[in-house]
Amino acid sequence: EIDVADDLFKQFGDDPPTGMAYVGLDALALKAAGLSGLGRVEEAIVVCDAAIERCGPEDGPRIPAKLANIMLMKAEMLADRDHGEQAIAALDELLMRFGDATEPDVREWASRALSMKAAWLLRAGRIDEAIVLSNGLIARFEGETDPAALLKLARTLLVRATDFFEVERYETALTISEAMVARLQETTDPSLRSPMIHALKNRSTALAYLGRVEEATELFEDVLALGDEAVAIFDDSAKHFENKTEPRARTQRVSALVTKAGLLGALERRDQALAALNEVIAEYENDDTG
Repeated sequence: EIDVADDLFKQFGDDPPTGMAYVGLDALALKAAGLSGLGRVEEAIVVCDAAIERCGPEDGPRIPAKLANIMLMKAEMLADRDHGEQAIAALDELLMRFGDATEPDVREWASRALSMKAAWLLRAGRIDEAIVLSNGLIARFEGETDPAALLKLARTLLVRATDFFEVERYETALTISEAMVARLQETTDPSLRSPMIHALKNRSTALAYLGRVEEATELFEDVLALGDEAVAIFDDSAKHFENKTEPRARTQRVSALVTKAGLLGALERRDQALAALNEVIAEYENDDTG
């Protein structure tokens, strides 16, 4: 893979931006990925830097998305090595350059950078800064018109809502959930039904944590009204996290199974509810990870 990348770069790396320079960028991205896969991360970061330095602000119509991809790749490599501040700086560079981009493929990378930076700020305990970025993601979500991009943003917001639940910032989790429900509740797009139903449940959960129990109970009826569709969504979610070993994934699986059981119980399908709860007990009763 690295050899192929080197050959491509030798052929096209010096082409002007209006020619085949984007192939040279692809070659550098391929080489960086190959080096990272071999554990040679520092070398991969050097390759990413070389790609970033080659591109100016006026470099051709196909360059921005490829460059933004490489910039995010660099940030992810730094993050994987627990170089949090350097990762945040790399994300800031991406956002400074492409944060206001209007091209859909470039906006996607910028949205991913916003989400990744928010996650790292939360990890560093810089919660108020993470909330500001979360609000930026909500604004992008509310204004997005492309269905594929809307789905990606919806999934991203669900992850960030989980983050805020974990740090007990229930107001922000509620803000995210309410924005998602407002945008998606009337959707007929099958791919958006799952994030919408998860957002409905998160909205109720956040209200309960905030002590607004009557509202939480009332709004949970919106989930319950979806009946078998909601049960199937949480069953699929539990299956998605099955056999995952990461603590967060295990927590998500338990949450999905318990929510499924609660729905089945409320729908008076008590045998199925009990089976779902027994699944949780059998799988996690002796779990020592907490």
